[in-house]
Amino acid sequence: MSDRQDLPPEARIAALEKIAEMLFARIYELEGSNIELREALGLDLPEPAEEAVTTIKGAAHLTGLSLSAVRKQIAAGKTAARPVGGRWLVRVASLSKRRPA
Repeated sequence: MSDRQDLPPEARIAALEKIAEMLFARIYELEGSNIELREALGLDLPEPAEEAVTTIKGAAHLTGLSLSAVRKQIAAGKTAARPVGGRWLVRVASLSKRRPA
């Protein structure tokens, strides 16, 4: 290491840049093999599509149920919903009864 310390600053910087280049190339190579390995093992699941949500009022409109009936379904766990910012967002896919078209 004392040999490198004797080098002029520009040469030390160039040597460090070369080392950094080699390290980045190796990291990139490892990331690629890691992705292939994770895919082969089935560890990376596809990103879930954003779920369609609506309000309780929207759920009532979609199903033809009253607001209180939708609230009862949520309370009973028959309809998936979560509170967000003081409002309940209902998963559209979880609505059990649909209004006829």
